[in-house]
Amino acid sequence: MYQLKKNILVIDRDKLVCKIIKLFLENTGKYRVKYSTDITKGVMSATSKRVALILLDDRVETSDGSNLMDHMLSTLKRPVPLLPTGAAIDRARLKMAHIELNTLFNISVLKQIDSLVR
Repeated sequence: MYQLKKNILVIDRDKLVCKIIKLFLENTGKYRVKYSTDITKGVMSATSKRVALILLDDRVETSDGSNLMDHMLSTLKRPVPLLPTGAAIDRARLKMAHIELNTLFNISVLKQIDSLVR
């Protein structure tokens, strides 16, 4: 039976982080992932497109100086789960030459994502 893939949006200035998240989640076969490394465009996508989950860098500030997570919570017109990418990825590991997806995304993170997009 064909199952519709859930749409996930990633907003993070680090393109490598975005690509790794996209690769990992799309390889599960459950998700279609779009990402934005431009914070303003990412916020616009979040408010205009139908997404099941938004992964975002909660350490980033918006152009007006507010925290991105707080800004998203006040901007979204419908409830969408938000998950900070800082909680999912140890950025220091991204600097390593050999990136192992299983160490960046452990099973508990994937289970958390699965539970949020149901």
